[in-house]
Amino acid sequence: MSNFATLGFAGRLLIVLAAVHVIAVAFTGFDAVAMETLPWGLLAAISGVALTRGWRWFGWCALLGCIVAVGAVLGGVGISPLPDSALYSLAALLALTAASLFATLWKLRPGAIS
Repeated sequence: MSNFATLGFAGRLLIVLAAVHVIAVAFTGFDAVAMETLPWGLLAAISGVALTRGWRWFGWCALLGCIVAVGAVLGGVGISPLPDSALYSLAALLALTAASLFATLWKLRPGAIS
């Protein structure tokens, strides 16, 4: 098991998030609205690979993206073809990823005391 506050852990969470996007599209029967989430899943996969390679600068972009995505996912509650429980789970996974990224980037900041 890896440490919570590492770029690799956050990267693996983003790769899981990308898989969840694909599963969600299949779960809705390839609904047109759900198909719009596939590019975001692809972006999550690319971000996950970048983080597992240790690209710290990309972590800042991914952190901002995760924070914005939590709001976007919660904004779809009640109007999305996905069940609300799936959206809450997706938001929780995004929040966990953002927390991991924040902890990692805070720990790795220049001048930080270990």
